[in-house]
Amino acid sequence: MSARSLSYAFPDGTVAVSGADLTLGLGETLALAGPSGSGKSTLLMLLAGILVPAEGVVDFDGESLSGASQDERARVRLTRFGFVFQSSDLVPELTLRENIELPLRLTGRSGAAGDEARDVASRLGIEELLDRHPAQVSGGQRQRAALARAVVHRPEVVFADEPTGALDRESGRRAMELLLALSAERGASLLVVTHDEKVAGMLSRRVVMSDGHVEE
Repeated sequence: MSARSLSYAFPDGTVAVSGADLTLGLGETLALAGPSGSGKSTLLMLLAGILVPAEGVVDFDGESLSGASQDERARVRLTRFGFVFQSSDLVPELTLRENIELPLRLTGRSGAAGDEARDVASRLGIEELLDRHPAQVSGGQRQRAALARAVVHRPEVVFADEPTGALDRESGRRAMELLLALSAERGASLLVVTHDEKVAGMLSRRVVMSDGHVEE
């Protein structure tokens, strides 16, 4: 995945990203660091095809993701990307099992959903909690379920936006270790937005953002 000369401004005219270049290699783990308000989360959303840049191009697997239709970008996000956010973003009405299985069911792979969900949940130590709802487990357990959902369909890229922000330091460290291990096992590249220097230090490469600009 690569981005060239990306720029994006909010409707009020505030420039969030300006002339950003970034590459994410196959199987690479990359920390996108920098202070709050520097444009990290906006750049992640541009790379993931959630937002479309005003200028510049995002290429994924040899094709322009930023130039694709809304439906095509949504298909790529569903089938080839995985996502983890600071708040686990689990569907409260679904059990942990159903939340984890969701990417597989949405892509027509319901037959494999049960086995895949159990396998990744077992790796994360939450297999015994699969029939509980998000409100019935701890914050750390919810985040582990979110990690499982992000990798269960074997995505090519996992995007994580402050994945440890809602956890205490020790829980955050364990969550990052699990995310790194799961991504490696499933052959996924990993991009993590973080303001935590210790989290950034766990990844193979670190890029800093400042006022919308990328600084290697």
